[in-house]
This record gives sequence, C-alpha cells and structure tokens, in this order.
Amino acid sequence: MPATMIHLQIAYKINPSACGHFFMGCFAPDYFEDKSDIPNPKKQTHLRENRNDLEWEANIAKFYQQIDKSNPFHMGYVTHLLCDRWFNPEYADDGKLFVNRESRNSEYRIVGRYIRLNAPWVSDVFGKMEQCSDDITYPIPGFSALETIKYKNALISASLRQSDEQAERITPTILTPEFLDKLSDEFAEKYRVWIEAHT
Repeated sequence: MPATMIHLQIAYKINPSACGHFFMGCFAPDYFEDKSDIPNPKKQTHLRENRNDLEWEANIAKFYQQIDKSNPFHMGYVTHLLCDRWFNPEYADDGKLFVNRESRNSEYRIVGRYIRLNAPWVSDVFGKMEQCSDDITYPIPGFSALETIKYKNALISASLRQSDEQAERITPTILTPEFLDKLSDEFAEKYRVWIEAHT
C-alpha cells in the first residue's frame, strides 16, 4: 500500500488547494491510537475485514455515504482508503513491484525522503498541516486522532528536514518519479470518477 508521501502526492493532485486537515486525513488510517481491546485495529481503520477487494470497496462506499462531506479530514481519510484499495491489487501483490517486504519498505523510505527533498508541493502541504488545528475527530468509532497528530508533528518537524538533508541522496529505482507522476494522475482521475459516482 502506498507510503505517506505517495498518499500526499496523490492527494495534492486531487486537490492542491485543500487545507491541512485534508492532507492529515490522507495518512490517518495508518496512524491511530492503538487500543489493546480492539483486535486487528488496522483492518478496522481501513474498513477491511477480509481480503476481498470488492467487499472492501463496498465498505468504503458505505463509509463515504455516512461521513460529513464538508469535513476535510474525513474526506482525506476516504482518499487514503481508495488509494490503498486501488494500489493493493494492481501493484502490491508479491512479485509485481517488490521482491519481498524488506525491499518494499526500503523503497518506501527512499521514496519518502526523495519526495520530501524534491517535490515542489511539499512546503505548501507541510505548511498547511503546520497551521491547522489539532481539533479533529477520528471517523472510525473506538479510535482517536492522537497518533495522527503526533505523526503529523514528526513529519513536518525541523529534525526530519535536517535528517533528510544529511542523508545520502538516492533516487528511487522502482517507484521512480516518473512512475509516481503517472500513478498520481491515474489515481486522481479514478478518485474524481469514484466520488462523482457515489455522490
């Protein structure tokens, strides 16, 4: 499933004028206050009870009908879920892009740093997230946005920028800038079609 910076790149293609809460929603399903009394919490935050992709998308559609569409955090949340849904069967199956989980995670780290250092939209998106309030409600019952807020603060921190600047400059070899540009355009168009069909 796409990493944070890929989610943000797609979100920016979808709505470059969105507020910080929308962009925070785009990584919120991966960062939540974990509770020991909830089994498989990530399955619940992603509305994915099983491996069936059609049922998963049906769950997303039902969720979309229930949320307040004027809430940018919740709309960003839907964006994350749809991108994961579309990325998963097309790109994330074993052997399609990555040899194994280790190569995938390594590439995601490289991609994250590369985008943060090179994408012209990053300063705009990070600035919006820095300026927005932490007064947000997690859209899935039983969870809070506490970890999403903590993650946002770490992502936009000066220490991460400094670490990026000091790290070795490596260009992604699998999720190349060209691949991600094409992917972002494709997913942004799929998103527009999906939202129109479900509104």
